[in-house]
Amino acid sequence: LMAGHVGLQTLAMFAGARGPSDHPYEKGHAMLMSRHAVGIPVIDGDLPDTPPETPHGVLSIEGGEILEGSLERLHEFDRVSRLRLIALTWNNENEIGYPAKNDCGLGLKPFGLTLLKEMDRLGVLPDVSHLNERGFWDIAEHAALPPVAAGVNDDDVALGNIGRHLEIVLDRLQRIGITEQTDVADLDVRHHGDHAVHHAQAGPEDRHDGQLLARDAVALGHV
Repeated sequence: LMAGHVGLQTLAMFAGARGPSDHPYEKGHAMLMSRHAVGIPVIDGDLPDTPPETPHGVLSIEGGEILEGSLERLHEFDRVSRLRLIALTWNNENEIGYPAKNDCGLGLKPFGLTLLKEMDRLGVLPDVSHLNERGFWDIAEHAALPPVAAGVNDDDVALGNIGRHLEIVLDRLQRIGITEQTDVADLDVRHHGDHAVHHAQAGPEDRHDGQLLARDAVALGHV
């Protein structure tokens, strides 16, 4: 991280590969309580106005089954250390919705829609990396905050090839954050309101996707 001049690194609390049946809350809670043992400082409160000069971590959830269909779980995690984003699904159906893997064509479940409203209130971004297509468009319709696709490549996103769909996505949402597995941008992220992902300074490696965008419409990061 220091060699790459990374100031903020998302640390994902992964629910596990087996979904709701594999005690995801207990695993997530253990990771939450051991967050300060990862070797870099973890920011538990608001983000600083400028990125730190040395590596710092912020927390996310990878697999919404960690919440066990409970807003109380969301509040617990966010109270202990501010959550920045939640990947609503991994590769398993959960209380929120359905994964892109073997897409069933159904949208977010009732708890998923309730969760979105509370995430909007708290300033927690919805990560659509492994969510199915109908679920993605439910977020487009119901969420106030912009979605992000974190830690994916083109073939992983529910909408298929991002380059093929990005124009229609931006036409509807106006803002989106994409984290790709390439050195594409110098990411600048804030944790408040509808500007939570608000600009990227494009580098020479940027693909044609960036040419569709105003600087206030997209954030491109790298992993």
